Amino acid sequence: MAPGRAMSRASERRVLDEAGGVRAMTWVMAIMLFLTMLAAALGLGTAGAARALDRQLAGRLTVQIIDGDPVRRDASAARVLATLRTLPEVTRVAAVDRAELTRLLRPWLGSDGADPGLPVPAMID
Repeated sequence: MAPGRAMSRASERRVLDEAGGVRAMTWVMAIMLFLTMLAAALGLGTAGAARALDRQLAGRLTVQIIDGDPVRRDASAARVLATLRTLPEVTRVAAVDRAELTRLLRPWLGSDGADPGLPVPAMID
């Protein structure tokens, strides 16, 4: 077999010719660049969402008063509510009523959340 003949068979068996290799590498680089840009866009979007959430939650506080005895719980809630209203840093304070707490608990407790015997903490927003 002649040496030139062996070379032609090797080039025939090659999966990608020279131009095909360059084209394949170009596509690989394009896909990697796309994924990089996608990751950067997602990172910027996540950072923006975190900043927006931070602005919404800044300066907001919920006080929870836990006591099994409803009389003591209500008295404690009234004292805390009165104290919070006297603070100059507090712009708005409101007790969360039992109906609202029942509505918030409904996804987890169902209709049992409306049971008056259920010891639900007093909430001040």
